[in-house]
Formats: sequence, structure tokens, C-alpha cells
Amino acid sequence: MVFANQDHLNLSDEELETFLVQMAIPWYINFYVSWHECPNALWITYQDVATDSKDTIKKILRHVGRQDIRDDEIETALKNRNSSADRMNVGSPGRGHMLSSENKTLIRQYCSAYPSIDFSLIGVD
Repeated sequence: MVFANQDHLNLSDEELETFLVQMAIPWYINFYVSWHECPNALWITYQDVATDSKDTIKKILRHVGRQDIRDDEIETALKNRNSSADRMNVGSPGRGHMLSSENKTLIRQYCSAYPSIDFSLIGVD
């Protein structure tokens, strides 16, 4: 992870983007790559959750051996969830396209250290 302090509050958007790419993205890539070593990992994308929460939850429950949860229980849980507890940073697929070309190049360079890993799940082509 990365530690940001008061100094970073005054950065321009461009400077903040570069700071995050240089400091946070290497950790994120390392974390992502480490999960490729897990033979039983279940890959769920933001898009999976956003477009079909119920089926995604069922997929997760089946993966962990819970076959006994009924559809109506999942629907009730989704209906009764505390939406105010949702994170403020709402996910939005494709935001990486807004990065500067220099930062996109830097991210691809970080990823190139792992040539056998498919980074398309996290938006790196």
C-alpha cells in the first residue's frame, strides 16, 4: 500500500495520478500476481458484481461450499444491505483510459516483469 500525508493534498490531479501510479500500482500488481499462484482462486470482477450481484454471490457461495443458500435469501440480503456503508469511491470500469500516456506506459512496464500473467482482468492490455 501507499502512505499519503498532508503534502499530497495540494498536488495537482496530474501529480496525484503520477504519485499513485509510482507508489500504489506496484503494490497492486504484486498483490494481483500473487493470487495467480493460488490454484483455487475465484476471479470476480467489479463488472460481475455491478451487473449481476445475485448470481455473483451464488457463485462465491458455491465456491466456498455453501450450496444451501436459497435465491430468496440472497435477494433479501441484497435488498436489506446498508447502502450508506458502501464505499465513497464508486467503481467505474474503464477509468484507466483517462490516465496520461506516460502513466499507462509505466503501468505496462511494471506488468512486463510478469510476462506469463494476464492483466486484462484489471484493465491492462
